[in-house]
Amino acid sequence: MAARTRKDVDERRAQILEATQEVALERGLAHLRVADVATHLGISSGLVHYHFSSKDELLVEMLRKMATTDVARLRETVAASGDPVDRLDRVLREYLPRSRRDESWALWIDWWDEA
Repeated sequence: MAARTRKDVDERRAQILEATQEVALERGLAHLRVADVATHLGISSGLVHYHFSSKDELLVEMLRKMATTDVARLRETVAASGDPVDRLDRVLREYLPRSRRDESWALWIDWWDEA
């Protein structure tokens, strides 16, 4: 039974992090509130704080998750077979922003601005 509870905790944390990313894209990091994330999910702010002790922890974990995903994609692209120039081209196409609305870039630039 303990394994099931742990999975539920991990699933809830993942939901909260995904909602945080969505709300951050809508409102910007400076205007994001824990209450906004909770409302987005239809849960209480207390439940968000059960999983993340502060807004700062929530944002850091969201960005950590984004970075982990980005690095994993980069490693796949770099490890792919092919000519080195073609692989470099794929890396650049994958990671340079495609538009001003590129979500990953938008959040990283917003984070750098806040820092």
